[in-house]
Amino acid sequence: MYQASSGEYMLLLHLGTSNATDKHPVDYVLQEAFLTYVAGNLSSTVETLLARVSALEEALRDKRAQQSSYISPDSSVSGASPGSGVRSSPEFEARSERCTTGGAPGELRFLEKKDGPVALIDFDVQVAAVALAQLSLAPRTEYVGLGTVLCALHRLGDPDLCKLPYPHSTMMRARKRESDEHPIVSPIRCLLAQLPARNEVEDLLNIFFTTRNMEFGISEVWFRSAIQTMWYHMDRQCLPGCTSNGGCPSCQEEVNPHWLTLFFGVLAITPSEKENGSRLRAIFFTNAMAARRLIEDILLASPAAMSDSSLAGCVLSCLASAVLSVYLADHGRVSEAWKIVGGALRCGQAIGLHRDAQWRRWEKMGGVETELRTLTWWLLVVADRPVMSQRGTFETATLPAAQHGDGSPNLHVLYRKHMCKLSELISDATTKCLQWDTPTLQTISELHEQYQRWEGQLPARFKWRSASPKPIPDDDTPATPHRLLSYQRVLLASWWLDTLMGIYRIYLMEKTPANGTAEPGNPAREKCIALAMELTSVLLQFHDESSTWPARERMAPSFYQYFLFDGAVALAGALSQVPPHPHSSECLDLMNKAMRVLESVSRASEDSVDGEGETAKRGITVLKALVRAGGWEMGEREKGALVSLDEVQRRNRFFFASSPDVQNQHHQHSRLSSSPEFFSQSPPSQFYQPGFEDHQLSSGHASPLVPPSPPMSTSYGPTSTSFGGYGSSLPSMVMPYDILQGVQPTATAQSPSQSMNLVNFDIDWARLAGMDHWYSSSGGMAMGGQNETGVQVNAG
Repeated sequence: MYQASSGEYMLLLHLGTSNATDKHPVDYVLQEAFLTYVAGNLSSTVETLLARVSALEEALRDKRAQQSSYISPDSSVSGASPGSGVRSSPEFEARSERCTTGGAPGELRFLEKKDGPVALIDFDVQVAAVALAQLSLAPRTEYVGLGTVLCALHRLGDPDLCKLPYPHSTMMRARKRESDEHPIVSPIRCLLAQLPARNEVEDLLNIFFTTRNMEFGISEVWFRSAIQTMWYHMDRQCLPGCTSNGGCPSCQEEVNPHWLTLFFGVLAITPSEKENGSRLRAIFFTNAMAARRLIEDILLASPAAMSDSSLAGCVLSCLASAVLSVYLADHGRVSEAWKIVGGALRCGQAIGLHRDAQWRRWEKMGGVETELRTLTWWLLVVADRPVMSQRGTFETATLPAAQHGDGSPNLHVLYRKHMCKLSELISDATTKCLQWDTPTLQTISELHEQYQRWEGQLPARFKWRSASPKPIPDDDTPATPHRLLSYQRVLLASWWLDTLMGIYRIYLMEKTPANGTAEPGNPAREKCIALAMELTSVLLQFHDESSTWPARERMAPSFYQYFLFDGAVALAGALSQVPPHPHSSECLDLMNKAMRVLESVSRASEDSVDGEGETAKRGITVLKALVRAGGWEMGEREKGALVSLDEVQRRNRFFFASSPDVQNQHHQHSRLSSSPEFFSQSPPSQFYQPGFEDHQLSSGHASPLVPPSPPMSTSYGPTSTSFGGYGSSLPSMVMPYDILQGVQPTATAQSPSQSMNLVNFDIDWARLAGMDHWYSSSGGMAMGGQNETGVQVNAG
């Protein structure tokens, strides 16, 4: 390249620094001659460089032509064999054929590629431009995908050379931002101060990895190592009164709040042998949510350029969301569990969890990092509503090996593999069947075949229909302990049976549409009932088996109470059909056993807090109401004594008009509740309203009805809502709360006249619940006939 001599520099300096007013005409002549001289030298230099570039390009084309004769483009790009099927993402696809185009000197040169020309920019310029553009959208370690300015900048440069950063998950400590903030008063220290003794923490962890971890598959070696790192940091904390103002190592770091969210979440779902175990779990859950809110506050209050350190460990808080959702589901707040998982899915997408951890565009990842990212994503996908993570919206592979990222054996990899496949089936079933349009029986049958193929691929250890499942050698996984295997088997069976039962239940109480087959009756209803019987039997069998285990190893899997309740409700369809179902007696027996198990779960959680055991309590209430509505444990004469809710209101108005004493008692001791929980979802017109005649009110078979007094107690503790008689304007969708509790209201007589009129009454639960089918059975309840009270029963 052209370089000026010292004399030329002196002349240039003189000409460039002289003022225009002081210049001599000779100076203008010298300046023009100098510029002509420099331009001539530069022109010759440019021609020399262009000739050299052309020679280098020719040599490069010859070399690539020789390489292409024995290396395929795919293998040279991805580093995989031609038949491996490995492909990189389209936005950063490597260019296998590159060459420059011809053009005049000084013209912008381009690279030719498959989808058009791209201008070359220097690699350092590319890195700097991408880093600055990233901050306009997100922190540096977050993932930004297609359609953004980052993608455009990568296309301008060499996308293969620029790797994408990610927030590391193994950072258990976080550097403090302000050196003058003392760690002893920080929110993180407040959370750490609420930890139990370390020996109690170790005992809880032993229980967790013996029982509940089978649902998550977290590496015990890694988790315990992370806890030791936390203990080490806590032991090094500076004492109160430290005057270093952030100068000592303990003042400069804090425990990572992402890690604390996961740590407290694990403690929150672990059963404790202490008497106040439920209260401790509630405190752990509150601390986990406090750490979660602290993370959000830090990220929202920090500029994008300073958020990298706050994102370190973000995978751990996403994993914690899957753990916390289980806590919420166990405490009857399934909708809140879905919400927290949905938010974690969005966070996971922001850090690229939906991209395969083996993607070559990532910076180098260790084994633990790869496993944590993959495990976290699939836990969120399985736990989430299917519409947010449908197939084709992510490329994360399932866990491939029988070992954790730290090299320890993975006892849960086979269970997670089949659960992930089952979640895809559930997603398809939800999309096709639980939408606005009712699915056809053919669609349901096709889904059933997919479910059966999944079941047929299960190894023997997971087959719940086998008499004695045993591990088989070709599982390619470590041997699973017996009790862990029982947990895994019942969870797979529960999700398979309940979701398949759910899509058939669409036609449980309706007529199956014509499907072009010669199959008589309602095949969807029959399969739904069969699946409900199998689901209830599997859950009851697991309860009997686990009741003999030690208390510290006895833990109901997630959604156990709900699955048992759901199966028992489906059995009501068999008990309400006409003619009676061939297995109606067996269904009633299973329904009664399910209620007894739910009652035992309810009793075990009597002293619990934060809604633990609420699903079982609500299930008992509903199931008892269904049994009473159908009269399935009553004689025919007792069935005939039932009256409708509308008749209760009518008799109530008649009695109030003729009995001032009872009317006064009603105003003194009872009131009508207007709580929303008393209102049915059905319009009033759907309730049975028989046409009673005046003379029927005095029938000898009918008992006089008066407004009940509030019950002395209920089987589930006091209620804040009192109730009494039915007012004159009571709509037919209102019903007293304690009647749903199965409590028969009684009254203490205060006068002879009240004593004569205050008696128990029965409500026509069948009409109230819209289950008119049992009226068609024999025993004086034929359609269009009269029951034993002489009341006309209209044909349903």
